[in-house]
Amino acid sequence: MNAFDLTVNEVKSLTKKKAVRLLFSEQKNVGVLNSKLGGKPYWDGDMPYPKDKNGDGMLLLLQLNLAEIKYKTALPEEGMLQFFISPSSKAESRAIYREKISDNIKSISGIKTMPKKGFSPVLKECAVSFEETEDFICVNDKDFESVLKKALKNTETEPPKSGSLGRIFTGKGSKLFGNPCFIQSDVRQGKEILLMQLDTDNEFIRWGDCGTGNFFITKDDLKNRDFSKVIYTWECY
Repeated sequence: MNAFDLTVNEVKSLTKKKAVRLLFSEQKNVGVLNSKLGGKPYWDGDMPYPKDKNGDGMLLLLQLNLAEIKYKTALPEEGMLQFFISPSSKAESRAIYREKISDNIKSISGIKTMPKKGFSPVLKECAVSFEETEDFICVNDKDFESVLKKALKNTETEPPKSGSLGRIFTGKGSKLFGNPCFIQSDVRQGKEILLMQLDTDNEFIRWGDCGTGNFFITKDDLKNRDFSKVIYTWECY
C-alpha cells in the first residue's frame, strides 16, 4: 500500500461515524403519516402552523416518521420530526418534534407545497426510506487539519498533494447524523453535531448550484428532545 492510501485509510479510521442514509423514491400521494420529502405535512392542530417572519406559511422540507427508522440512533424511536423552511427567507427554518402521532389530522387550508415565487430545494414530493451506513470527515471540517496531522504522524508519511484529499473526503450525501459536508467552510458555532443533511441530486433536491443543506443540534438538546434551537444553513459552489 502506498503512502497516499495509508493516509486515506488512517483518516477514515480516525473519523468514521455511523449515519443513516436517506433514500428517495418517486411516489404519488405519499401518506401524510409517512416519511417524505416535501408535500403536505402531518398536522394534528394542537399548535399553530409554522409561519416565517413575513407571516407566510412555511414549506415542509422533510418529514420523518421515526418509527419507520429501523436502526438505533440518538433520535426518539417514535413520533414525528419535521423540518420546515421559509419560501422567502433563505436562513429561516423550524424543526418540530411530536412525541405522539394523533389520528386527528387537521386539514390546513391554503397550505403551499411548492412556492410560485421564492425558494425551495424540493423539486418534487417523494417517499423516504432509510439505510444504515458510515461516513468520514469532510476536508473543509474545522477539525480536518488536526486529524490529517495525526494521521500523518501515525503512518509516518508525507502530506498528500493539495486537493487530492478533497476529492475523497467530501461528507456529501443525504443523511441523518454522520459527518457534515461543508462546501465553503465549517459554519458551526460550537460543538453542534449534524442532525440532518440534504444533498443536491438534481432529481428530488437542488440547493442553488449543486449545494447542500444542513441542520445542526447540540448533544444536550438532542438528548432532551429539544429541537427548538436547531441551526439551519445551506451553501453551494
